[in-house]
Amino acid sequence: MRDQVWDPVRDPVRDPVYRRMRRALIREIDPRDPIEWILADECVLSQYQVMRCGRWQIALLQFSEREGMKRVVKARLRARSTESQSEQDLDWRAARLMPKWRGTMNRDAIDVETFLSRRADMDSVQRRQLSYQRRRDAALRQIHQWRSRRDKQLAQTSGVLTGALKNGGSSAPEVNGGSSTPEVNGVPTEDLPSTPLRNGHSSTDCR
Repeated sequence: MRDQVWDPVRDPVRDPVYRRMRRALIREIDPRDPIEWILADECVLSQYQVMRCGRWQIALLQFSEREGMKRVVKARLRARSTESQSEQDLDWRAARLMPKWRGTMNRDAIDVETFLSRRADMDSVQRRQLSYQRRRDAALRQIHQWRSRRDKQLAQTSGVLTGALKNGGSSAPEVNGGSSTPEVNGVPTEDLPSTPLRNGHSSTDCR
């Protein structure tokens, strides 16, 4: 059976760039429990996709520059000609004149026409990039909220224990809905039936 070719789009985890970025972000986020690890991995993967979408946009423009130059030449031909010309004739003439007119073309005009020639693709990549950015930000926000809630619970527990220690252990903290009476299997010991023992005392009257 042949080995499957690695697809970075479907399996980015094997990308060396992803691995380096993950190590750096994990050190920065510093996840402290399994839930934070899940959210941290979501943040890392989303940020990787954001960066990749940025590279896609650059690649689209670079490989479409010739089409942008062609559109600039065709616009000049239309402006100079008084007769209507078919798109096929314009394409043929533009292909011949591009090498000659390249040095005289406005750079901004080329960039604009290059973008417009791939506008639908650029918009699609941009929407995908924004979606990944929202997922990344949501993961970071959830990590912050989870830590704040956990720290608050730890502070409350610490306060209860500190108060009990200051009182010298004379009064136990309220448990079981506010009752300080110890329970056995959910039943207060004062309500348990007396059971005779061998020495003649009951189980609830040990003195």
